[in-house]
Amino acid sequence: MKMIAAMAVLGLAGSAGAQHFSISRVDGSNGLIDGGMPGTGFDVISGEFSFGGTFGSEPSQAQLDAQPNLAYLSYVTIDHGPVEVSPGYDGSNVGSPTVLVASGGAGTTNDRFRGLWSLSGMFVDSVSVNKPGFGAGEELFLGRICYTGIFFDGRLAITIAEGLSPTNGIRIVGDVVAEQDIVEGLGWIDSDEFGNPLQIASTEYRYVIVRKSFQTNVNGTDITVSDIYLQSLRVVPTPATFSLFAFGGFASTRRRR
Repeated sequence: MKMIAAMAVLGLAGSAGAQHFSISRVDGSNGLIDGGMPGTGFDVISGEFSFGGTFGSEPSQAQLDAQPNLAYLSYVTIDHGPVEVSPGYDGSNVGSPTVLVASGGAGTTNDRFRGLWSLSGMFVDSVSVNKPGFGAGEELFLGRICYTGIFFDGRLAITIAEGLSPTNGIRIVGDVVAEQDIVEGLGWIDSDEFGNPLQIASTEYRYVIVRKSFQTNVNGTDITVSDIYLQSLRVVPTPATFSLFAFGGFASTRRRR
């Protein structure tokens, strides 16, 4: 559910603590896989995934130590963060998800991903973060999209459980928004796929599917790297947030609406 910018400024009464959640499945299949939701997936506009349009699995730390450029391979996962070269995060806290990829004419191509991924019988717990301007929050890493071209667009359906004791999953749906969009009130989620209020709706927090992007050059090719996260963030930005955006802390990015 998208909220207007005025709501982001005024905020809502509720809990002062970050909203914990967990994830069992992420759907970007556009309904092409059984149980998948239409309208979901990743698309690169006027470009393709890096490495000649390849979309692979999250590399291990050993693979990255041997071939650092594998960090710029597009992949999906459910993890605490992207695996890094030694001595960084090694990904050992979470297992590798099962990834189902839709193929064929409407399926995954060198500029389009249609698939869903999950850890069978498991919910992965969110981890605490401190987001400048928003304070304490929680997040999970869902994948890395590396691409050439104008920009990247995405929409996901995510099966989550709220709180510390996951039982039954609830599916939420949202656009993948840029970091600068959050302060404008874009991308906030406080209801499930049917419009029913979530637990988080009674707090100061909301969910958002956000991309954190940067540019780099790999073997002479300019690419954009967008790391995808589900976050729970406090709706009310602090004055520091407004200052950050007012003075151009983030570059504006186009996004299909």
